[in-house]
Amino acid sequence: MSVTSPAVKGLEWHPVPEGYAGPDLHAVLASRLPADLLGVVYGYMVGPDPDTDARAVAHGLPQLVQDPNAALANACLGGHEDLARLMLDRGATDYNIGLAKACQGGHEALARLMLEKGATDYDRGLDSACWGGHEALARLMLDRGATNYNQALFYARRYCQEGLVRLLLECQARASS
Repeated sequence: MSVTSPAVKGLEWHPVPEGYAGPDLHAVLASRLPADLLGVVYGYMVGPDPDTDARAVAHGLPQLVQDPNAALANACLGGHEDLARLMLDRGATDYNIGLAKACQGGHEALARLMLEKGATDYDRGLDSACWGGHEALARLMLDRGATNYNQALFYARRYCQEGLVRLLLECQARASS
């Protein structure tokens, strides 16, 4: 039995038998999905510690568990709004990591979606926006109340983001006056 998602046309979600991690699964997925979407799908199935399942590792695949939060993070980083919404529908609730990944990837619509859902870790979002070099998202996080100027400055300087360095120094000066 397959379930077709209206949010992601052309993709069918097939239940994976518990404990199955055979090489055929990878071949089927790899033949049907572009590489960037394959990572999102694996994010939905990949657990935080793939080394704990020796059978999966022996077949060259990580441990298969249902983890919509990992897939949400991957979808936000890659800018896949339809897949992010699908993962939200499937129970993903880690809006803060979604926000950070959207900011890192420069995807404002996804960042705003995570904010609407309830993300509140503006400092982590600011760090991620500066790490990714996305000034508009850094401004959004500052407008929401981010105050970790020093950490964000570290990333902005490290990755030679001159506009972000200026923005953060101005905010820091305003906050200290």
